[in-house]
Amino acid sequence: AYTSRRCWRCGALGERSGKHHGLFECPRCGLKENADRNGAFNIGRRALGYMSKVGAVVSQPGTGAVFGELGSVVQCPTPEAPCTSWG
Repeated sequence: AYTSRRCWRCGALGERSGKHHGLFECPRCGLKENADRNGAFNIGRRALGYMSKVGAVVSQPGTGAVFGELGSVVQCPTPEAPCTSWG
């Protein structure tokens, strides 16, 4: 629920805006993103979490981040490139 209204970057709940409600604006971190694209990121994150819940090893290529249940970050690549988790 709320996939297009929850910020993929910080997890805050925001609103769709714009002429046809196609823009998502995060009240916490200021992210401005196409609402459908924002929702797609959230759906992808959730899918990664479900995959890891059933035992699949799931990592994000290029970053080394490993995702746990419901897409929360459980391992970050380095202290110099920290990950954030809201899930």
